[in-house]
Amino acid sequence: VSSGVLGIVIDNPTRHIPIVHAIKETSVLHGRVKVGDLLLSVDEVECKGMTAVAVSQLISSRSRNPNRTLRLLRGADSNDVRGDSSAF
Repeated sequence: VSSGVLGIVIDNPTRHIPIVHAIKETSVLHGRVKVGDLLLSVDEVECKGMTAVAVSQLISSRSRNPNRTLRLLRGADSNDVRGDSSAF
């Protein structure tokens, strides 16, 4: 993933695995990532159990790296999921 802001919103209402809650149309990931995808890791740092804010901070801390790697698992639609979310 390129450096800079990704334009996605992460949520983790169950405190298990963070989930993609929303994707801005201007996101570099638009069309590649889907709402409901599970975020497993960022640059090989496991995201399991992280809050949405912690995931956002992790991704932001690596925002200058042009070779960021997000490992995602295609998941279910999260339109009915509520909880803390964080945009980055």
